[in-house]
Amino acid sequence: MKSLIYEEDQLKNLYVQLLENALRYKIYRENGFLVENATERYIHFRKMYPNICNSVKQQYLATYLGIAPESLSRIRKSLKEKDYL
Repeated sequence: MKSLIYEEDQLKNLYVQLLENALRYKIYRENGFLVENATERYIHFRKMYPNICNSVKQQYLATYLGIAPESLSRIRKSLKEKDYL
């Protein structure tokens, strides 16, 4: 597969673009875990994907955010009390 990709310039450019996007996403995710607390990660996630928060199970969302489902529940409750949501 690699030899096929390197033979065609368009495939090679597409492959490089996909790799760059994947690396950009990975850096973004890791940076979020290092600099943002759980509440900030949740708020940022809601801004980026507003429709997903209501359609995905809380357990999966919490795993994606790197927190326990119970913590996500507390964060949601706290934000709702502050009229943020």
